[in-house]
Amino acid sequence: MKVAMQTGRPGCESTASTARSIFARDGMGGFYRGVASPLAGLALLNATLFASYRTGLKLINGPHIADVTAPLASVFGAGAFAGVCASFVEGPVDLFKSKMQTMKVTEAGPQYKGTFDCAKQIVSKHGIRGVYQGLPATFIRNSVGYSLYFGFYQWTLRSLHKDRNSKPGAFAVMAAGSVGGMAFWALYPLDMIKTKLQT
Repeated sequence: MKVAMQTGRPGCESTASTARSIFARDGMGGFYRGVASPLAGLALLNATLFASYRTGLKLINGPHIADVTAPLASVFGAGAFAGVCASFVEGPVDLFKSKMQTMKVTEAGPQYKGTFDCAKQIVSKHGIRGVYQGLPATFIRNSVGYSLYFGFYQWTLRSLHKDRNSKPGAFAVMAAGSVGGMAFWALYPLDMIKTKLQT
């Protein structure tokens, strides 16, 4: 629904009208179009994101400091580094998803048979550079977004859980994750630009 609204698809002026438009055109399956790309790429994306975050912390602070004791400024910096690294995975994942969700459907059939066919057509037409369409916008969104995410996550967690020698409780972790997520999505206008460039 987000991509349909961001790309200005006819009949997608609000959340409700977008839901009706997708259901009328594609049934329930329309709400899951393009889901194969994020499902396939999610594990690699998370692995890249958190591994590069740890690497960023070590590059800034040295090899023996943990994120719970690292200066907050370095947490923001490591988050930005992680966002740039993760963009090389997230860019293609988002591109294939967005292309699948905005593809043309004619009497001859859909533009793409599936996510793999979508990727194949893009590479065939534009080469490997086509897979990274909109990458500069992804760099900007992710470097700033993940800087805010990791930074505000740690700031909130430390505010709610003062004892650094014990594990934080579930409430503190969930609250920190929520604040970090909201900080990331404060950059929604950048996501809008990225989606426009990719479609």
